Amino acid sequence: MDDDLLFNLVPIENLQRDDESKKFIAKESYFRLQHVNTKKWISFQEDTIGAGYEDKKTKERTSSVTPTLSSYVREVDTFKIIKADFEEIWETSFLLSAFPILIDLVDYMGPLVISEI
Repeated sequence: MDDDLLFNLVPIENLQRDDESKKFIAKESYFRLQHVNTKKWISFQEDTIGAGYEDKKTKERTSSVTPTLSSYVREVDTFKIIKADFEEIWETSFLLSAFPILIDLVDYMGPLVISEI
């Protein structure tokens, strides 16, 4: 096993064909992510933002999803490997490179906030 791994891709056995290799995960297959050291699973927790708050335009409740590590496996925490096109790869690379700049921008904008009178 590679010492630099943080997570293992664990295929879902009942969705895997017999002829598929156990060494590789095929495109369009389903899997779960397990932390190498703690053996906990990547899980997502959905939180409603502001109890009773609804978006005025859409009349829908606003929620956020937070990744967590869980000791037990849930069916909803299943991922699927899909092929990404060039635009998706470019957008992701751009956002990853711009993220530190955006964080610094928030710090620079702090003094510009006008206090309420």
